[in-house]
Amino acid sequence: MTDLSTYYDESYPPSLWAPGPDKGSASDDDAFTEPTITAQDLPNAAKLGPLGYVADPLTAWPTGDGIYVNAVHRFYWNGTAWQPGLAPVVGDEPTTERFEAIPVTNTPEEPEPVEPEPEPTPEQP
Repeated sequence: MTDLSTYYDESYPPSLWAPGPDKGSASDDDAFTEPTITAQDLPNAAKLGPLGYVADPLTAWPTGDGIYVNAVHRFYWNGTAWQPGLAPVVGDEPTTERFEAIPVTNTPEEPEPVEPEPEPTPEQP
């Protein structure tokens, strides 16, 4: 006779009934469901700490590391706070440097004139 107490547990994939990763030790590629996180941005990253998310390790994460929240939003730990996206290349932080604009004209250049080919001369018999 089948033990019905575990029948349904065994008939579903573990991802549906097994507990997910512990948000108290969130590490690279962990996936979480959090209804209050609605976008991959700084305001939502700021919600993670108060919601109990603790980075593991607590040092800045290596390039490309991040957790998933609600399957589509990525966040990483910079050593101080949660940030949106994946951990950047060290030294590749956003810049505030301004660049000079290059003026663009929409007038096409004049094409070079093409001389017509000379007509062939008829051959004499």
